[in-house]
Amino acid sequence: MRRRSLGIIAIVAVLGIGAYLAFDRYWYYLPGLLAAIRDPIQPNHEVAWERGPDVAAAAPADRPPNIVLIVADDLGWNDIKLTAPVFAGDTLYAESEVIAKRESQSRPTQGIVTVKTRGLNQDNKVVIAYERAILVPKRGYSVEDL
Repeated sequence: MRRRSLGIIAIVAVLGIGAYLAFDRYWYYLPGLLAAIRDPIQPNHEVAWERGPDVAAAAPADRPPNIVLIVADDLGWNDIKLTAPVFAGDTLYAESEVIAKRESQSRPTQGIVTVKTRGLNQDNKVVIAYERAILVPKRGYSVEDL
């Protein structure tokens, strides 16, 4: 009986030391593992794109743009605020405002623009807000001139 008890204590001790060493070495994986269990990644869903009208309801100058293409180099993000959760099925909108601009000191054909961006959900609730600096071609220059 005593021999069996010592064997069980030895096994528990070895398992405990192994668990301690594994935890000490891999503890930083724990939040990701818990998140994967709590919020598993769902399969991709196909997006059904709808064709727009053949004739626009208003003249181009009277309607807001629906696609914006910015050819820029992202220099960094600041003041990132994630203020609300986003769920599958949410409709998201983005608003950006130019808050500063200046010429690049090292690249004469480019400028640095600081933009404040907000992301809103279908309830008009801000879900993300941040500022970022981007490197863009100056007026009269193209991406090929960079």
